[in-house]
Amino acid sequence: MILDRELLRRVDSVAVSDSVILGLIVEYFPAQTADELTAVFGAIAKNPPQAISLFTDGFAIQNRQRIIDFATSHRVPVISGWPIFAKSGALCTYGPRLEESYKRLAHYVDRILKGAKPADIPIEQPTQFPLVINLQTAKSLGLTVPPALLARADDIIE
Repeated sequence: MILDRELLRRVDSVAVSDSVILGLIVEYFPAQTADELTAVFGAIAKNPPQAISLFTDGFAIQNRQRIIDFATSHRVPVISGWPIFAKSGALCTYGPRLEESYKRLAHYVDRILKGAKPADIPIEQPTQFPLVINLQTAKSLGLTVPPALLARADDIIE
């Protein structure tokens, strides 16, 4: 996983326990600067993983093309949570619709500006999680996406 160092502190215990259940080995590569990302690439290049899970934070968004290009050059698929990553060349993405999250955020701000106490506003969870599959990337990596997964996809990039 390539992620911001602050996110690592929050997700480490959950990801480790889930990875043990699934029989996966998770390695973390925290990066917050371009120089740290270059160092991460050097470490990954020595022993490429089977896949890279890219957290959807500001750093990853700003550096998504660089990260995806690096992974592709080493024939490593990238997965992430926002469709912009699949549109940039990641193999697939699965996560909440950002547009809906921003609309809900605006609704919260509106209610607070009209006098509602933040503590009185219920927390809302996303309800839509689109799956986007990039078949161009799959083909370039020599991967075949199962028909059942393609049938489930909300968007397919050909």
